[in-house]
Amino acid sequence: MEQGQADLKNIQAQLENQKIALADNLRNLNRFKTLFKDNLVSQNDLDQAQLKYDLSLTQGKTLQAQIESAKATLSTARINLNYTTIRSPVNGTVVARNVDVGQTVAASLQAPTLFSIAQDLTKMQVDTNVDEADIGKVQVGQEATFTVDAFPTEPFSAKIFQVRNAPTTVQNVVTYDVVLGVDNPNLKLKPGMTANVTIILEKKEDVLMIPNSVLKFRMPPAMLASMAKAAKRKYTPINPSRIPKDIRALWVPQPGKFPRPVFVRTGSTDGKNTEITILRGQLKEKDAVISEIIKNDKDQKPANPMRGMRF
Repeated sequence: MEQGQADLKNIQAQLENQKIALADNLRNLNRFKTLFKDNLVSQNDLDQAQLKYDLSLTQGKTLQAQIESAKATLSTARINLNYTTIRSPVNGTVVARNVDVGQTVAASLQAPTLFSIAQDLTKMQVDTNVDEADIGKVQVGQEATFTVDAFPTEPFSAKIFQVRNAPTTVQNVVTYDVVLGVDNPNLKLKPGMTANVTIILEKKEDVLMIPNSVLKFRMPPAMLASMAKAAKRKYTPINPSRIPKDIRALWVPQPGKFPRPVFVRTGSTDGKNTEITILRGQLKEKDAVISEIIKNDKDQKPANPMRGMRF
């Protein structure tokens, strides 16, 4: 940059000298024009004076262009000088240092990474992968919880603030990136931790729920027929396709009696338990419900179909 400043001053000084020479040539030209009118000088002398003036004028314009070029060169040198001091774009915490003092930094097609800087470690984000089968249920603003291996028993709360549309395919498995925002006031969470995320799609309180295994149980037709016979009723099998999918019959065991049915409507589920609403019958919290019937092989042809059965 100093060399550029010196070159600019040199050319500016040459321009000042040229201005003086131009003024002198102009005076000579005017003098020769006066003398030519009085026939004291020849036409050749006048032409030579005009030529010197024109050359001085052209040389001045050339020096002016050189000044503009020198200014551009100086500006480039000043910008390059500013590049020699590398500043962080943000204030934050240095997470990783990728270069050492004195190491040559060369930028070709892309800028090299010198430091990895976290702007604010009290505000973190979690990038999680959601399968394509579940991404339709995920919406911005939903709450989520997650745990990290460093604190396996301590859940952290988060909220979804971005659902990205770019898919990631690994071995024919398509996932989408869902970004969660989380506060980290105690700085327990660190960059690069692995999080096990649970996204809360729906939240309900004070509901009656049962394990999903109970919903899979179907009373055998032989037992239904025996129960109908004991009640002196006619047993007519019902086509399962005519029953709505959200309607289920639960069976509550009764000591010394046939189980009694309770008809319920299923609601939300978390994959392990399902919400139920009682449509007919009585069922309260902590009541036993049949989920499986195991036949005791020691009892052969029992008089009561329910004998020899364990629930």
